[in-house]
Amino acid sequence: MKKHIVVIPDKRNWAWDNHCDGIIANLSDVYDFTKMYLNDTKTEPLPEADLYYWPSYNMKYGLTSRKDRTVCSIAGFHGANMDDIHAALKKVRAAACYSKKMYEHIRNDVDVPLMYAPHAVDVSKFKPVRKPEGEFLIVGWTGQPVKKRGFSDKRFDVIQRVVGSIPGVVLSTRVNQRGPYAEVIPFYQGLDVYVCYSTEEGFGMPLMEASACGVPIITTRVGCAEEIDGATFVVSESDLKREVEWCRDNRKMTRQIGRHVRGSIMDTFSWDVVKHTYEHFFEANMKGAA
Repeated sequence: MKKHIVVIPDKRNWAWDNHCDGIIANLSDVYDFTKMYLNDTKTEPLPEADLYYWPSYNMKYGLTSRKDRTVCSIAGFHGANMDDIHAALKKVRAAACYSKKMYEHIRNDVDVPLMYAPHAVDVSKFKPVRKPEGEFLIVGWTGQPVKKRGFSDKRFDVIQRVVGSIPGVVLSTRVNQRGPYAEVIPFYQGLDVYVCYSTEEGFGMPLMEASACGVPIITTRVGCAEEIDGATFVVSESDLKREVEWCRDNRKMTRQIGRHVRGSIMDTFSWDVVKHTYEHFFEANMKGAA
């Protein structure tokens, strides 16, 4: 009989939900899964299971009291607070970090077993498409420009101003949109370059998803960016402007970089690779595990 895992994301069609769907799709031959959303846990008892997986450590998500078979994941520096992390980790058996940067930052400052287990992308769906070279370089950005607590760490206004000032370049955006995961794929596939100018990110899924679609990324050193071989890093607005102009003037080489970053994603962040990490993480922390 397969062991039973309950996965508990916060909202439908959002990052943690998509992450849990990926785990279920790629490990359903090994485990039986039940998915419950946060609101469900407020009105319904958690079913009996061998393991409970919360894709975020955040205490708002109501970590179960079944510590001996509960695990969670920790995002990057996006809103991370070590006091909150320590409080949450008192209620879990073990935890995993999505980013290597976060793992290295906290590995010696936690009292539970910790491992690195990143997000992954379905490279059979997030993939390049053949498209003619257009008159304009299409530069993309997606996300939520303003955080709920009232200020922006995405610096979307800077992207709009800098990219909008460059002749021969068009900015394409997908702002504050939540829907079926597949809807974002054509957005990435229509881009020539993806930009990120954030001061902080949890993981930075758009960087990985765009790269999987063969789109070069120009980014600050946030989230998973430094784990993507072929990423171009910027510090200042002048850096951002210069790198976008270079892509505009070197379209063939830009496409070559796009092929390279897709290869990096396939080698490191595809579900075929990452699923084994999650299987190890889950198996080591099941009910009854030593």
